[in-house]
Amino acid sequence: MKAISIILFLLFNSACFAQVKGQYYELPELKKVEGTWIGSSDGSDSLIFEIKSSKEFLKGVDVYMDILIGRYLYFKNNVLIDSNSIRGNIKSDSNIILAFVFAENVKQKLGDLNLELSSLQSKEARWILKNREGVYLLREDGRNLDGSMHHNDFSVPTKIVLKKN
Repeated sequence: MKAISIILFLLFNSACFAQVKGQYYELPELKKVEGTWIGSSDGSDSLIFEIKSSKEFLKGVDVYMDILIGRYLYFKNNVLIDSNSIRGNIKSDSNIILAFVFAENVKQKLGDLNLELSSLQSKEARWILKNREGVYLLREDGRNLDGSMHHNDFSVPTKIVLKKN
């Protein structure tokens, strides 16, 4: 995990100082969390989360870096309620936290998704979805400024245990 911290440190410092354009910052640790993760909070709903690592070009700093691409599918009574692709990376090296910017289609909102693992080899993870922090400007009727409905909750589970398939 120290290698990840060092790579991230070098990546961000290279953006500020002399950098080698087109350099590739490989994170082989990400391959260890790839796979299909499945969870259910009761008998009527299920969440499937597929994770793959991908090499992506970062504009502005002109480097390539491995990131995580996740795709979630949420079913209630065997009916697909919501699905989307999201991006993320490793957030912490004390506990393994895979951090994603969560984008929900049903309620048209963003969230912060953390997938917490005890190690990179773990077969179990905690899915923790929270509202994004910040200031929300709402109209008097409680709607967003563009007239859309403001939602404090999500249509997908906010806490669930996933097992690697």
